[in-house]
Amino acid sequence: MKTFIKTVSARIIVVCFVVTLILNHLYGSQAFSKMMGTEATYTIGQQCSFDRTSCENIYFKDYLNKISSLSNASRSFFSNIYIQDNKKGYTGNCPCPYNSDSRGGSCGGRSSYSKGGQITFCYDRDVSDSLIADKKSSMIVDAQKNLNDAVQKDLNVYHEPYTFIVIILFYGTLWFYLKNK
Repeated sequence: MKTFIKTVSARIIVVCFVVTLILNHLYGSQAFSKMMGTEATYTIGQQCSFDRTSCENIYFKDYLNKISSLSNASRSFFSNIYIQDNKKGYTGNCPCPYNSDSRGGSCGGRSSYSKGGQITFCYDRDVSDSLIADKKSSMIVDAQKNLNDAVQKDLNVYHEPYTFIVIILFYGTLWFYLKNK
């Protein structure tokens, strides 16, 4: 009789385990997202897993707009980035000829740029086309990476593995307990 009860108990555990795995596959990450308060992220991840393009157009417009604006940005936009970055390390009052000195006068020929000093970029023409292309490309790649990271974060919530791990631990412990009882 005791062997019969152990056999029936084992079969019931196996059936419960399989049913639990099926339910987890269908609803586990949704239940986990409700427990963690990330239902909105779960919903976005669910939609992105089915149709990423429409998901991006609905939920990630800011990222797409950034990529679009960088793609359509003028040459002067990128050259200004180089010019501003070039001035960041300069500690004097006159980095470029068009800047004002400490008395408010024009720097002109006294500027670091005019003297061939530390400042190499003051005007749009100073920045080469290849530098502009490199900056534009790297900024677009960074924006696309940020978009992909944001989408992937939501996809990870949709495909959350934690409930599966909890189920395995629970049934493994139960099986071990009943086997050694």
